Amino acid sequence: MNNAVIFDLDGTLANIDRRRLILNQKPKNWDLFFEDMINDEPNRPIIELYNALSLTKKYSMLIVSGRPERYINETQRWLYKNNIEFDKLYMRADKDRRDDSLVKQDILNSILSNGFKIILSVDDRSSVVAMWRKNGITCLQCADGDF
Repeated sequence: MNNAVIFDLDGTLANIDRRRLILNQKPKNWDLFFEDMINDEPNRPIIELYNALSLTKKYSMLIVSGRPERYINETQRWLYKNNIEFDKLYMRADKDRRDDSLVKQDILNSILSNGFKIILSVDDRSSVVAMWRKNGITCLQCADGDF
C-alpha cells in the first residue's frame, strides 16, 4: 500500500480571498470565479507544510480539487508557477454540480481503490473536512472555507 497525503487547492494551497468576493453575487457565478485563478496568491504556510511532507519522500502527494476538469491547464500552470510538485491531480468532472463533499468522496473512493493509504488531508471547507474525518482520515482544517 502506498502512503499518501491529500491537499485541497482553492482556499488551501491557493489564497482565494480576492476571487471569493465574486461568489457574493446571486446567483453565484462559478465560471467567473474560476477564470482568474492563475492570479491567486499562494498560501505560503500551507505550501511550506506541503513541501515539508513532499521532501520526506515518504508520501505520494495528491491534490484533490473541486475545480472542473476544463481548468486543468490553468491549474497545472498555477501549481508549476508556485513550485508545487505533485504525484496526481484529481478534479471534478465538468458537468458535475454536486457538493464538494460528495465529489471528493467519489474521488477518495477512486484513490483508495488504486491502493493508496491516506495518512493526512488538508482542506478548508467544513463539509469536506467532515467527509475526510467520517472516512477515518485525519484532516487539518486550514480556514473556514464555507463559500
